[in-house]
Formats: sequence, structure tokens, C-alpha cells
Amino acid sequence: MFVEAVDVYYRNAKIGTLKQYRNNLVGLAYTGKWLKEGFSISPFLLPLEKTTFFYKIVSGGKYSVDRLLFNISVYDGYHKLLIDYILNIHNCALNEVSYLDKLAILAGLGIGGLSYRPVKIKAKMTKLFRSICAQARVVLDMALPDSLEQFFENSTNVYGHRLTALFTQINKECWIIKSKNEHWVCSENNGEYYYTNIARKAGLDVPETNILENKYLAVKRFDYAENGEKILSLPAYALLEKPGGRLDYVDLLNLALKLTQSKEETIKLFRRMCFNVFAHDHDDHFSKFTFLYVNNKWRVSPNYDLNFSKLRILDQEHYTSVDGEFRKISIKHILQVAEKVNIPLETAERVIAEVKAATACLQKKIPMWNRKYILSALP
Repeated sequence: MFVEAVDVYYRNAKIGTLKQYRNNLVGLAYTGKWLKEGFSISPFLLPLEKTTFFYKIVSGGKYSVDRLLFNISVYDGYHKLLIDYILNIHNCALNEVSYLDKLAILAGLGIGGLSYRPVKIKAKMTKLFRSICAQARVVLDMALPDSLEQFFENSTNVYGHRLTALFTQINKECWIIKSKNEHWVCSENNGEYYYTNIARKAGLDVPETNILENKYLAVKRFDYAENGEKILSLPAYALLEKPGGRLDYVDLLNLALKLTQSKEETIKLFRRMCFNVFAHDHDDHFSKFTFLYVNNKWRVSPNYDLNFSKLRILDQEHYTSVDGEFRKISIKHILQVAEKVNIPLETAERVIAEVKAATACLQKKIPMWNRKYILSALP
């Protein structure tokens, strides 16, 4: 609708160009300079090669490059909703706006470290597009409101949807503030803040967190360095040959080992797997596991989105299986995963013991929380 090509940047370096081709294909080509001095922004899907990448074949069809980059650059309950809101107030038909257009609108205001600049705007759309981008800078770069409760409560009336998060700055640092939902009010003994503290005791690396207005969780973003520079971050699904579908923790840990070339980093994800099992975090899909490119190598990100989550109340399945098992996961399944990714038995047993001990305090709370989820699902 608006643009035919978008340049992709990491910090101030141009990575390459996303360009619209015939048959609605969008291709990405690295620049010559980036091929010499840069790195692959997705080693297995977009290797550092002198070619144009159009898409990868996945189960269910074609997964376009522009869609892939858009999905790793937005937070569902925030950026996507706000971009649609901006387009709606400018009377744009959403089905006519491409992922390429949305990347150009997003510019450098998303997550994941990449930014986007339009190369060529269609002549008749220039004025409208610039107006949309100006609005995006205002809406997507919000200051911390005086009242978070009022902000979130009014978000449905203002934006057409209730926002689940706010991306903002606190003391010149980048934070995500999460809205409470109908089941959880964040507190010292409840919700994601409580789970994050338990995870810290279990030896997991977690970002700095805080509670605002006694009920909103603030999480310091890990896709920014201490000096304010962006850090490239990719969720696991953006690194796999099959971005969609349900997978196994063996796949995840093998990905970590292949990408990071580090047994220590792989053990970090093994510890996260143990935590998800013992703490009953069933919402463990592959967007919950992220890798960062730091000091010219990949490493596992701090752990995030930790919470009690029996989304599949009737069958109590995890989204990601443990050695093929989604429901009745035992220590045997966990040890089999460790064996398949060559984690020593002694190390695996130590991690299991540490995580199990740290999460023991949850066992008294989980029946009460589970009852709350079950009651909420009843008609």
C-alpha cells in the first residue's frame, strides 16, 4: 500500500533491503558491506550469503521474510494493536497494509534490536504515510503515565482494545509494564513477580523486576545494553526451520547447543525446562525462549513470562513436550532429555534437585490457583 522497499538496520549499520517482488513475494538481500563485516541475523533461516531470501517452506505453507521480521519486532498485545489503531484512525483498510508497510511504520520503536527505514514510498501515499509515521512516534513512544490503572482501564476506549502492556522509560531505562488480568493481581505472593522471585532462587537468570501501584509488574528490557545500545534478540521460533507448530525441549536444547556452541548456555535452558515442569508453567511455547547476540556470539536471554499457567485445564498439557510427553512428565523424561543433549547425569540431577527445592513452596498455592483457573473456564 505505502512502500515498495525497506532498509533493515542494526544499530546504525545497514543490514540489507527488504524489497517487494512479483507474485507478492518479499525478498531480503544483505549488503556487500554487511556480508564482509556483519553476521547472520538468523543463522539457520537467513545465513550470511550473497543471495536474496524470499521465504522458507514450513508446515502449512510459506513463511515470508517480512512477516518473520515483523513478528520478532513486535509485542502482540502492544505494538500490533497500536499500529492497527493508527491505521484505523487514518481510515486505512488493514487488509491492504502489508508487513512491509508495518515495518516501515514501526521504524526503530519495536523490540528485538532491528529497525526499518522506507526506501521508496509510493508517490500518492507520501503525505498519508508521513502522517501515520508521525502518529506512530507519539503512540509507540509513550512516557510513563501518572496513573497506570487509568491508562490500562481507558485503553479500550482510546485504542479499541485493552492493552496488555506498556513499553516506556523509567529513569532513562527501557521497561515493560504489564497489565494485571482477571486472574492475577501482581504482588509479593502472587502472579509473575512472585514466580520470577522463585525462579531466581531456583538459579534462573531473570531480568530486574518491580511492582508499580501495588499491582502492575515492571520488567527491565534485556534487548538494550547498559550504554543504551540495542541488542539483537531472536525468539527460538525465528531460528528454526519450522517456526510454527509444537516441538520438544530436545529440539530447543539442541538449537541452543548448535547456536551458542556452549554447554553452559544449553544447561541454562535445561534449568528453565525443569522450572516450567515443577512450577506448572504450561504456556511454554517457543516464543518464550530467546537468544541474544552479545560480543559477537549468541547466548540465552534472561528468563521472562514466568507464571502459573495451566491453559489446557482439562488435559493439563505443556505446549512443549519433554522427551515426547506433554502431560505426565516425570524425572525420567527430564533425564532422558539431558541424555539426548549430552548433559552429564550428575549435572542434570543437581539442577533438578535445586529447582525442585526452590519450587516446593508453590505446591500449597497451586491447588488454589488451579481452582481459580478451572472456575474461570466454566460457562
